Amino acid sequence: MTVNVSRPTEITSLNPDRGSRRHRGDQGTTGETHGVRLTAVRSSLNWKPRDLTAGRYTLGSADDCDIVLPEQGVAARHCTLMVGDRQTIIKAWSPLTWINDGVVSEGTLRPGDRLILGPIELKVEVVPARNASHLTYPAAAADLQELLASSWQSDDVSTFEQNSADKRRHFQLEELLADVQKTLDEVLEREKVIRDRLSHEQLILAQRAEELSRQWQAFEVTRAQPTAPAVPDNSLLEKLDQQQRDVRHTMSLLDERHAELAARSTTLVRNHRSLKQLGHELSARGAALDAQHGDLESRESNLRSLVARNDAQQRQLKSRQTDLERREELARQQLAQVGEQQKKLDAKLRAAEEDQKHWTHKCRSRERLLDELESTITARMQDVEREEGRLTVLRSQLAEEQFALKSAITQFETQQADLKSLAADATLERCRLADERTELAASRSQLESDKSEHEQRTLGFQTREDALQTWEAERTGHVDAFQAREEALAARESELQSNELALMERQDGISEQLQQLTARREELQLREIELQKREQAFALREEAPANVAPLAAVVEVPSDSAAVQLHEELERQQQELSARHEQLTSEMTELALQKAEIEKSREELELREAQFDVEMQNLARLRGEIAAERQRDAYEREQLQQQRTLISRDQNELQAREQALEALQLDLNQREEAVRFAAATTPPAETAPTPEESAALAEIEESRQKLADERQQLERLKAQISAERMSLEQRQSDMQHAGGKLREERERLLSLQAEIVSQQAAIEEQEHELERRSGELDRDRADLIETRNELRQKLAELQSEREELAERARQNEARPISLSSNVEAVEQAATPYQSDVEEPVAESIPAVEEPAEDAAALKIRNELASMFGLSSLSTSRSESVERPAARASVPEPSYREPEPQRSEPERRYERPEPVREEPAATSSSHAGGDDESVESYMKRLLARTRGSSTEEKPGAAPASPPPKPAPVPVVVAQPEPIEVAPVVPPKKVRKMNHIERESIRADLHSFRELANHSARAAVAKSKATQKSSILRSMLMLSGIGWITAAGLLAAPTLLGGEPMLTEALAVGGVSGLLSLMAGLRVWEIKRMAKITRRQAETAPAESVAPAAEDETRPGNESPLSFL
Repeated sequence: MTVNVSRPTEITSLNPDRGSRRHRGDQGTTGETHGVRLTAVRSSLNWKPRDLTAGRYTLGSADDCDIVLPEQGVAARHCTLMVGDRQTIIKAWSPLTWINDGVVSEGTLRPGDRLILGPIELKVEVVPARNASHLTYPAAAADLQELLASSWQSDDVSTFEQNSADKRRHFQLEELLADVQKTLDEVLEREKVIRDRLSHEQLILAQRAEELSRQWQAFEVTRAQPTAPAVPDNSLLEKLDQQQRDVRHTMSLLDERHAELAARSTTLVRNHRSLKQLGHELSARGAALDAQHGDLESRESNLRSLVARNDAQQRQLKSRQTDLERREELARQQLAQVGEQQKKLDAKLRAAEEDQKHWTHKCRSRERLLDELESTITARMQDVEREEGRLTVLRSQLAEEQFALKSAITQFETQQADLKSLAADATLERCRLADERTELAASRSQLESDKSEHEQRTLGFQTREDALQTWEAERTGHVDAFQAREEALAARESELQSNELALMERQDGISEQLQQLTARREELQLREIELQKREQAFALREEAPANVAPLAAVVEVPSDSAAVQLHEELERQQQELSARHEQLTSEMTELALQKAEIEKSREELELREAQFDVEMQNLARLRGEIAAERQRDAYEREQLQQQRTLISRDQNELQAREQALEALQLDLNQREEAVRFAAATTPPAETAPTPEESAALAEIEESRQKLADERQQLERLKAQISAERMSLEQRQSDMQHAGGKLREERERLLSLQAEIVSQQAAIEEQEHELERRSGELDRDRADLIETRNELRQKLAELQSEREELAERARQNEARPISLSSNVEAVEQAATPYQSDVEEPVAESIPAVEEPAEDAAALKIRNELASMFGLSSLSTSRSESVERPAARASVPEPSYREPEPQRSEPERRYERPEPVREEPAATSSSHAGGDDESVESYMKRLLARTRGSSTEEKPGAAPASPPPKPAPVPVVVAQPEPIEVAPVVPPKKVRKMNHIERESIRADLHSFRELANHSARAAVAKSKATQKSSILRSMLMLSGIGWITAAGLLAAPTLLGGEPMLTEALAVGGVSGLLSLMAGLRVWEIKRMAKITRRQAETAPAESVAPAAEDETRPGNESPLSFL
């Protein structure tokens, strides 16, 4: 509803169907009024230029519009024009509203603009100023109306500017403004009626004053006219004097009433001005309340302006005030409690954020560590593959070199036998030469004696001179022959020495080759240890196959030529198993620590969940209190509505009283007029007042006095109501502020509740993740059991192959060998070289000591053999040692065929015991799951391993070359023939064929492929799990960050102080970054899922056949089940 105030001087008919539209009237104002003029530029209607003064106009094709445009293309409500003193605002309701050449939804019209409404084009011009008529009294009501109209226009403008996108709200505001305008119109109409009545009353009083003045003038003229002399009548004079006094008294009363009416008019002017100011304040407050509180607050403010007229509501308002103060106190207490809870929740939130940051940092560090481990494992896998290739090549080369070494050793033994025979011949020849030299010495001594005797008998034996000369010649021949034989012996001795030197050099070369082979063997052992160390980090949960595969590879060598390699592999496996046990112990310790940490985290989560439950209970309690407060607010609003109804009723009663007072005033005026008329028409002789007139005048005076008292009381009541209204407005604003705080607190509590629900969901997800990980551990344990069963089956097959090798060894032992007794010393000298390559000596030689083995290492070896289902090593060694001793006591023939060379490790497994199951107690001690027993067993095993590794193994001392014989003088003697024992060459050792070697390599390769595939799947699964947990952590952090940013933005409103926009933007930026990282994590998890699915599709189709029946029976659990 639009404000319509009548203006008698200006009436414009804008809608002929609806009749005339009354614009703002102006009674008693002298100011200027500006407006706009709409001129048709393009229109099919008969449009005439129309002037629009300050007001609000609706343009459209509907009949209820202010300006009707019945044209096709014009909407029912096309637009609204709000014309003010300074500007004209247009609000478009149809998209076909243009200003100049652009579509407009809301804007300002300026002079010269073209307003296009569908097919109609109008031009906007300025209306020149007009002068209004001037009346006697100030037009306070008109000024108030102007002010209210302009204020409502500005309110409309601000409302439209603030709520341009909400048409429904605009219509509601428009209805409210129409109601308020209607109420103001009613007030202004009542004021106008009162003003008209006062003007009429003032006019009547003026007329009465003029009539009295005319009567007084007539009376003076009558009294001044000369009269016939008459008998003086004192009674008539007294009556005239009395009437004159009465008239004067009436005139004084009239003057007083006139003054009273002037005072009343002045009071009314002041009231109008105060109402004008009050209207301005109400408009400003209405605009503020409309911007802040909306429909309900605007209605309440308008109704409060009506509440000011009620006198009887003062006590109720006071009681309401006390109730409001009490509730404000309760609200303050609740706000204090909510503030304390806010602080507690903030502290808990900060603690949760710190915990979240700690866990996030820990998860990131673990993620980095896992990434590094993954890269390291990938690099090590590549290195392992390269090392496997190199080891395969080196093993083949080592096998070839070992075969070549075996052949070289066989040749060396043959040469050694030849050398021994040559040494025996040289010894016999030396003995013979020594006998001849003694004979020569005896001959020389005899020759000298004979020569002396011949010199003494020279003269006496002249006859025998020729015989002696002949004998001398013969002796000279014998000496020459002896010298030749001695030279030949010296040449043969030098040849023997050169042969001995060559043999020594060859032995040195063989020893160097042996040292090189030993060095290469040690290098291979180091490489194998390094390879195993690299494989230790390859699979954390599935390393049992990788641990047992090298042992199976070692045990799988079934040939005689690989016995030395088997021994070396066993020694290396002992060290590797010790290192593996140590690593397993450390891993079990780490698992125990992780388990304790998980338990601690679970306890913390349970504690936080209990705290969240308490906070949820507090939130539920606060929610109940808020609901009760809402009910109280609804009850109070009902009370306010009832009070407003009472106020309206009291206002009607006041209006009725005012009307009654006005009727009394009119009756009084009529009576006074009748008295004056009677006094004027009564002749002077009859002007004496009657008792009835005196009573009427007294009644009139009494009525006037009562009217004046009631007026004063009415003014006092108005002042009191105004003061009470201001206090109520202040309290209402305080209540609204408190309600806003309560709403913000409720929103914050709801956000905290949502955060708590999200945290509970995150906790449940973590619990599900822990359960899933425990399930994965169970599945990994089952896979390890299956792999262990397969390895046990493989070991059983290897045991059968070892039995075959033992049978072959027993068949070979049936062919003993022996050496001749004359080469015993040479064989003893060559024993160190044979011990270096770990080969047995002939049984006829005295017992050759083997390298002493550490008892602790032997014990560990036996324990490992028992763990993997092998036979005892000590018993086999003792049997292999006792067997040559037993054979040494049996007499042997002088010539035997040499036994094929076998290594010591092959003898150790000559008679392996069949695989037997461990007792139930032993298996339960290894696989029972007792952490303390497993840990103590691993510690003892590690201590024994370290003790055995620190001790030095005795090694064989290098053999010294035989001493060079000293030169002996030559003695002539007959040489004797030398008998050399025939040496039978040893049989060649059987080599593994290509098919056997390829089958062994294929088995090893299948083991490695299975372990690699399992490790890759476990690593991928673990990485996906960790990325999922990190993603959840990021999502939680981002949610907490957004909540914190909202809290920082709302903190100044709740707690007061300066706004924290920078901190809120920083936290929001971090939350956005976390959200972006979470999105990237989601993409990465999907990529990892695709990779895992692809690996699952390309996995080998062959599955390991687990021995489930053996696992279910007690006592069949493997000692490796604790892995």
